[in-house]
Amino acid sequence: MQDVERAIAEIAGIRSRLAESSQFRGYSPESLGVIGMIAVVLGVVLAVRPAIAPTLAAQVLAWGTLMLAASVSLTVEALVRARGRHGALALDMARAVLKGMLPFTVTGAATAIALVAYAPAALWLAPALWLMLVGLVCFSWKPMMPDAIVWAGVWYLGAGIALLVMGGRTGQTPPLAMAAAIGIGHLFIACLLHHAERDARTPT
Repeated sequence: MQDVERAIAEIAGIRSRLAESSQFRGYSPESLGVIGMIAVVLGVVLAVRPAIAPTLAAQVLAWGTLMLAASVSLTVEALVRARGRHGALALDMARAVLKGMLPFTVTGAATAIALVAYAPAALWLAPALWLMLVGLVCFSWKPMMPDAIVWAGVWYLGAGIALLVMGGRTGQTPPLAMAAAIGIGHLFIACLLHHAERDARTPT
């Protein structure tokens, strides 16, 4: 009985390592591109029509809602798409990808809640922190995504630091800067995934 349990555990371990070393194809380039474009539109609207979100809290809420909705929609889509692209390994691969993303998502949400409750004047920190966390997610995805995903991570970390500098001077989150960070970052990732899918369809 112990031999059977050991064999099952070894098979599960092999499946897990295989899933973590294979390229994940559950994320849709089109969805990432759309999210990037929505971020650009939101940034322009907030910059041109500041009355829509007149307070710092309202602006942070707008960006937080976009990023939370994007995370949820991408997660659901990834689970659905993985079934058709990875077969028996779909659940293992989706779990490996989400395992790298979930801690950063929870950290971003918890930090925003803490700032709202105990330091509302420092809410401008939240969007910059979210960008940096997205950068860390990109780094955690490297074994399962195209290698160039690390450059998306570098972009988001750099954008987060730049936003910290700008926010520290004004106490605000510049809408166009946030829009550029998410728009360029997500469109870059969308291009990476598009090329990866095209290469996967091309016969060798």
